[in-house]
Amino acid sequence: MTEQKKRQRTKKILLLLRRYIVFFLSMCFLITCCMMLFLHTVTSTTGLEFGKEIVERAAKLTFFNVVLISVLFTAIDALRRAVFIKRPIKKIADCAERIMQGDFSARIEKSDSALLGMGDFSEIADYFNRMAQELGSIETLRTDFISNVSHELKTPLTSISGFAEMMENGMADNPQDVRRFAGRIYTQAQRLIALTDDIIRLSRIERADLAENVPVELRALCDRAVETLRFTAEQKQVEIAVTGGPAPVRGDRQMLDELITNLVDNAVKYNRQGGRVDVSLSVQDGLACLRVADTGIGIPREHQERIFERFYRVDQSRSKQTGGTGLGLSIVKHVVERHGGSITLESVPG
Repeated sequence: MTEQKKRQRTKKILLLLRRYIVFFLSMCFLITCCMMLFLHTVTSTTGLEFGKEIVERAAKLTFFNVVLISVLFTAIDALRRAVFIKRPIKKIADCAERIMQGDFSARIEKSDSALLGMGDFSEIADYFNRMAQELGSIETLRTDFISNVSHELKTPLTSISGFAEMMENGMADNPQDVRRFAGRIYTQAQRLIALTDDIIRLSRIERADLAENVPVELRALCDRAVETLRFTAEQKQVEIAVTGGPAPVRGDRQMLDELITNLVDNAVKYNRQGGRVDVSLSVQDGLACLRVADTGIGIPREHQERIFERFYRVDQSRSKQTGGTGLGLSIVKHVVERHGGSITLESVPG
């Protein structure tokens, strides 16, 4: 036992002893006063005089009763602590120990006999169970994220390793093959760079609060995003238009810029040849509303609920063709939530 624990234990014992001494003296004083008042009342009413022996007997009886009551109080208090306090605390401590060891399924059952009739501890059990559930969800997200990242990194790395090995073994014996293999290695390396950049951005958004909270005009950010992506849109013969007036908000300019750019970029990438992207802004009930509509291929209903999950892709082959990392819409969702907003999806395949 460490010195600090010894001091804490001594402090608890002294505090408990002081409580009992105060209680004992209070009971002595109270019962003595009651006895003296009783004797005085009897003497005044009947005119009887009590002898010294009777008074001494009364005092001894009073002292005995005080000691008996104090002992009973101590026993009852100890029993109360053992049954109604220590057992629930031990139950909570056992569950906490299981969670520390990685068992996030640990829960405190409110029907347990240790918690019956214990309103305060039942409320603590509710908070504890909610905390355990949140920790379990976070652990699941962490595990899934690591698994997904490992898978996403393995694919381009395997491709890079394969082409490099072929070049090393002399299978690229002419300049055309060397350029072809080098081009594929470069493509996969760019995919890795894009993936790691998105992971870093998503981690930064999830971990930090708003880096700045300044007035931002969404119309200016929309115009900027459209100009940035205009060349890509022209290559696919996709027309982009921005409508609506000013839509001022307060927030992080860089995060909001990423949000709009990702939305418009997705609308262009997954659009049809000769399609259209409409970005519209409005203010409703004092809240800025941003809407990005496109004439793309649409998202099946069964995929719509998961579209904002990390690394989730509706069409794996199409994502590889467009160079998507599967993190764009997840970044969008987290930026919206960081700014206290909400995001919805409406899509019809075809």
